[in-house]
Amino acid sequence: MRRGRSFSIGQKMIEEVRVRANPQQRDTNGIRVSAATLLSVVEQQGLNHIDALKIDIEGSEDDVLAPYFRDAPSRIWPNLIIIEDASGTWRTDLFSLFKAKGYLLVARSKLNAIYRRSD
Repeated sequence: MRRGRSFSIGQKMIEEVRVRANPQQRDTNGIRVSAATLLSVVEQQGLNHIDALKIDIEGSEDDVLAPYFRDAPSRIWPNLIIIEDASGTWRTDLFSLFKAKGYLLVARSKLNAIYRRSD
């Protein structure tokens, strides 16, 4: 995923990104899509807590979760996170971030890790 410019519509932050239509091709033109941040979606939906978050976005989990944990108040951090381990492609070490934010690794499968908030 290649980052584009960010712009605001009302209270909601939208990021314009380019994605490849077929990830197996090296098409540099891609498709232009609009994307909302996780925090803006949570706020727009009026959520005051998140019981569990299951996320698998093909190696871009850090693009979504690092800004979320940076900007979101701790009261709306998920109690449980189920995440595909794509740590080899992440620019941010999410597992270290989770630990720093008070999460404990409670289970691991071949592809996924499960973290529970300790407080």
